[in-house]
Amino acid sequence: MKFTPTSFAHGILQDGRGTRTKSREAWSAVSADGRWEAERLDEPGTPWALRRKADGRVAGASFGSLKAVEKAVASGAADRMADQCDACHGAGGENVEIEAPVWGWGGWKGGRSEWRPCACCGGSGRWKAPEASDAAA
Repeated sequence: MKFTPTSFAHGILQDGRGTRTKSREAWSAVSADGRWEAERLDEPGTPWALRRKADGRVAGASFGSLKAVEKAVASGAADRMADQCDACHGAGGENVEIEAPVWGWGGWKGGRSEWRPCACCGGSGRWKAPEASDAAA
């Protein structure tokens, strides 16, 4: 999936030998199908954040280049990341400590933990859009 840059910053770069070159760096881009937008801070070297335009879900904020963003969208990884539950980050739940371990002779002993499904996604690991009745309340 190809991304088209939508905003640029123009500047002049100077290398160690005093050579000056004009630079043009993209700060935001939109996918060819219009489903995704990528943006980053107005500073060189900052990572790209990818957002799905339909629902505003962020699919990641650590892409090093626009090429990496394009690969994530093309492979479907961006859709999977955007669909993850925010509370459990796609794990579906967490290990909850029931009994704390005790320090004794020979190191840590005892302690139990139990897997509990995420209250937000019900254990599926996938984000659920709020229903109309929930949004009105």
